[in-house]
Amino acid sequence: MHAITVHQPYAWAIAQGGKDVENRAAPIGAQHIGTDIAIHAGRQLLPHGAQDPRIIAAARRAVADGRARTVMGLLDGSDLAFGAIIAVARLVDCHPATDRRGRLCCPAWGEALHGVRQRPAHHLAWTDVRPLPTPVPCRGMQAVPWPLPPAAAATVIAQLNHTER
Repeated sequence: MHAITVHQPYAWAIAQGGKDVENRAAPIGAQHIGTDIAIHAGRQLLPHGAQDPRIIAAARRAVADGRARTVMGLLDGSDLAFGAIIAVARLVDCHPATDRRGRLCCPAWGEALHGVRQRPAHHLAWTDVRPLPTPVPCRGMQAVPWPLPPAAAATVIAQLNHTER
């Protein structure tokens, strides 16, 4: 199994908040399309995440339907996992953020540019997101995707098999 590291609160948004697109500066290899990818919550909380209206709306929905304790706990990071696998999702597509005419695709989470350098983004599209009942501690990597260590992969698979029963 492979993984992708995503900073909080965006990792939480993939796992529990309906974020179905991850924005990256480079495409992911075609061999990973159609496979399950572990979502690793990085060790950093991105401060601008707490001001992102999409994150705020997702946090309010999660509190309203009982998936989270408080909106503030999600925004300030006190209710988030860090340095751990928190979900598994199926990667269904990877494509440039804009078409030949410059039109942006993938609302609401798709963005045209990525990162501090504001490079043209590629969208990683997710489906079948399965949050883990218990975060699996694991060191992340910057490579996209990176191989999950065997012990962590076994723990993730065991949790998935238990929750599917």
